Amino acid sequence: MTQLTLISLRTITCIALYMIASFAAKAQQCPTLVWSDEFDQASLNMSDWSFQTGGGGYGNNELQNYTSRSQNLSLQGGNLVITALEEVYGSENYTSAKIWTSGKRSFTYGRMEARMKLPKTQGLWPAFWMMPQSSVYGGWPRSGEIDIMEMKGSDVKTDYGTIHYGTDATTDHKYKGAAYSGLDDLSADFHIYAVEWKVDTISWYIDDVNFYTVTKTDLGSYAWPFDQDFYIILNLAVGGNFGGNPNGSTVFPQSLEVDYVRVYSSPNTLHITGATKAIAGQTYTYTITNGTASSYVWTVPTDATIVSGQGTNTVSITWGTTGGDISVDAVIGTCGTYTFVKTVNIIPNGCDVYFDDFESNTLLYYSTATTGVSYNASAGNPGGNGVNGSSTVALYKRNPSEQYDVLKYDVNFLPTSADYENGNDVLFMDIYTAAPVGSEILWQFENKARVSSAYPSGRRAVFRAVTTVQNQWERLKFTLQSRPDLGTAPTTIDQFTFLFRANTYTTDTYYIDNLMRRDVLNCGLVTSVENALEKNFVISPNPAHDHMDITMNAMPTGKVDVVITDILGTERLRNSYDVTSTSQIESVNIGALSPGLYVVYVRQDGATVVSRKVIVQ
Repeated sequence: MTQLTLISLRTITCIALYMIASFAAKAQQCPTLVWSDEFDQASLNMSDWSFQTGGGGYGNNELQNYTSRSQNLSLQGGNLVITALEEVYGSENYTSAKIWTSGKRSFTYGRMEARMKLPKTQGLWPAFWMMPQSSVYGGWPRSGEIDIMEMKGSDVKTDYGTIHYGTDATTDHKYKGAAYSGLDDLSADFHIYAVEWKVDTISWYIDDVNFYTVTKTDLGSYAWPFDQDFYIILNLAVGGNFGGNPNGSTVFPQSLEVDYVRVYSSPNTLHITGATKAIAGQTYTYTITNGTASSYVWTVPTDATIVSGQGTNTVSITWGTTGGDISVDAVIGTCGTYTFVKTVNIIPNGCDVYFDDFESNTLLYYSTATTGVSYNASAGNPGGNGVNGSSTVALYKRNPSEQYDVLKYDVNFLPTSADYENGNDVLFMDIYTAAPVGSEILWQFENKARVSSAYPSGRRAVFRAVTTVQNQWERLKFTLQSRPDLGTAPTTIDQFTFLFRANTYTTDTYYIDNLMRRDVLNCGLVTSVENALEKNFVISPNPAHDHMDITMNAMPTGKVDVVITDILGTERLRNSYDVTSTSQIESVNIGALSPGLYVVYVRQDGATVVSRKVIVQ
């Protein structure tokens, strides 16, 4: 629904997902209804839709306050009715409604259509449009926008269809579209508004008349961001940049009536979902979606292995070191056999993996869904030292009016959070700030769809670090603080959220760099103290049977927990000890453990101090 001037919406970047239809036995498209809402029920189906509420202009100088009240949205006679009213509500003088399928229903490719009757009066702006679910190419307009139908209430004989793209919301926002004029009065009756979205084309229709098509090549040197999941939005705006504001001729109330919304697929709308960047040696899941087939045959690069799922629409793949194309031959009804392809790039799995160094390594994608005052991923280094001499770092300025100020990144390369929760992988961040010593930084592993609900939903794990200096770089090590929502599966993490001095109202500025993880289990820890512990932490015998002796030389004195987990991170044994000397040996009874590979952790105050693999015979 955006026009020439808009604020950013959301961000994060990812490698392109693409699909190639290689052969069709018949020319027919074999359309299949993937999803619909006929609005025949008594109330809005909240398993498919959510309300966006509030005012604030939405980047377009709109004048309404969106609500979830029945006065503004209702289901009547098999239709969804969105009603705009002239009334003081909050800080706005008008109310209306806006709903979307974000986090509940999203689609890549297909025919999206709605049968609607539009309002008629100056200053109304009805819209049927789509936004990217994960903004894999970055914030608006980098990840695109598809406006299926927009209309100015003052011109009821013109329908607009538009895409938005470009590299910057302010300086490089591009759009292509068309206005289809000379139509009947669109407020007098229902009409069908649709797009047919394929791999490299998007076409607009009204009542099955194609009035505009844009192709991938039409964007020239600009990226084609329309190869990712988009969700559907319906709203009725009042005022704004597109059609102007109400005036003396405007009549209220006005309604947008929607008979149905439907999404159809065809063979060339299927596609493979899953990570486009993968860490070598780890296992990822890939699914072919947006339609069904009667058989599936998957092919992977020579050094990758299909662990499970061959012959189904979902496979688990363990990656080698080279990456390449995943492909699946799918037999789709009477339409024939189609081949779908997805390219995956491999991240080397060394001791250290840099999620983002804000220079050459950029695996994280910043989301503009943040409450901070400012964010700059290309800031200059405020003062290099032995810890960090990078020329480019990120700058984040906290919002003093927000108690729980957040910075969010989208994640598409993390197969599981288990290794981080059990201490096999440890998180680090370089930071430079004038904030007081002892400032707490939280790093949360989250699932975006679930985290949209109330806390703690979607927050799988929270890791904590504390600053020790001011106005100089230091490398913070994060330790597991809590796991608020174990109902969020460790394999569904797609968002990192950072909180700087949560539960305060401060305006501190933070320079951050080298967001990374270290494979502690196989590579050891990084500081001189930790290396000393690694060297002096001894398990004997190894392999062990019935019992093993743990030598804890150089261990900090005090209470420690010895935790033994299986290789998947499930805790199998826990003992507590009081370390009273710098050289102490403890005997651990492991007779209850079945033969296999285990990991022994020594933890103090909940943080893993040292770990070691052990074989039980």
